[in-house]
Amino acid sequence: MDIKSLLKIIKENESRLSTVLGIVVILIFGIVAINYFRNMNKPEELTIPAETTQMEGLPTTHTVKSGENLWKIAEEYYKSGYNWVDIAEANEIPFPGNIEEGQELTIPAVEAKKVTVVESPSIVTETPEPTVQATPTQSPQPTQSPESLTEEEKALATIDSYTVVRGDNLWEIANKVYADPYKWVEIARANKLVNPDLIHAGNVFVIPR
Repeated sequence: MDIKSLLKIIKENESRLSTVLGIVVILIFGIVAINYFRNMNKPEELTIPAETTQMEGLPTTHTVKSGENLWKIAEEYYKSGYNWVDIAEANEIPFPGNIEEGQELTIPAVEAKKVTVVESPSIVTETPEPTVQATPTQSPQPTQSPESLTEEEKALATIDSYTVVRGDNLWEIANKVYADPYKWVEIARANKLVNPDLIHAGNVFVIPR
C-alpha cells in the first residue's frame, strides 16, 4: 500500500477517527478530573502526638527536711498531696506518719492525683452547682493534744457520722474527726467508696471509732 492509498483511506474515515479521538480525550479528561476532586475532598491525615501526663523531672530522690511529711513532699513534686500514697508505696513505708529528717525518699514518676467534689442531686428545682476542683491548700497538721482542741473540734472528735460540705475532701475530714489526716483510708473503707477522690456535698459518711 503506497502513501497515496493510505492518505485516501484516512481522508475517507476522517470523521470516524475524529470521533474516536474525541472520545479518548473526553475519557482522559474525565479520569483526571475525578482523581483531582477525589484527592481534594480526601481529609488530610494528621499525626497528633500523644498527650503525656507524666511529671517532669521524675523519678528523683528527696531528702526529708525538718517539719516535712509525705503530704507536703507530694505537693512539692506533684502539686497534689494525694500522691503521698505513691511515695509511701515506692519507699515501702508501712507507717506514713513516721519519716525522719535526713531520710532519702524515692519520688516515683506517676500521674498527679486530683480530687473532685460535686454537688449531690437535689429534688428542689434549683440550678445545680457546677463541678469544682477541690485541691487541698494546706499541709496536714500534726495530731493535736486534747487540751489544745476547741469545743467544735472536741465535738467532731466524738461524732459517728459526718455530712460533707462543699470544698471537703477525705484528708481534711479525717483531720477534723480524728485529728489524724492519714485515717482518711478508714473513712473510705467504712463507706465503701469506689473512688475516694470523688465525693459529693451532702453525703453522710459513717465515721468508724
